[in-house]
Amino acid sequence: MKYALLVLVLLAIWTPRSWAEGPWHFNGHVFTNVNAMQQGKEVTVSGRVSSGPMKNPLQIGLYVSNDEGRTYRTYALVRDFCGKGELFEAKFTAWERAKWWKVVAIESN
Repeated sequence: MKYALLVLVLLAIWTPRSWAEGPWHFNGHVFTNVNAMQQGKEVTVSGRVSSGPMKNPLQIGLYVSNDEGRTYRTYALVRDFCGKGELFEAKFTAWERAKWWKVVAIESN
């Protein structure tokens, strides 16, 4: 009984960490809470960028893949980026509905 309880506790501690996606790092910028959602034919990619050098504007290139393996590229623009945690959002049109979307790469200027 103690062994089963120990296994359940360890599993409960390990599981959320294995599903959570970590931060993305590129050019000194840290991208967190990056996700992609589709509503109709419009796909929205959003998140938060912090750290790194100040840019005016900061241009973010986002590569997003769907459940069929097709990759799309979109851009987000953050005006007057000062490195204190700015929100960004980019949208593009996908002609077919996907079951899920995944951010596969991020780049910035």
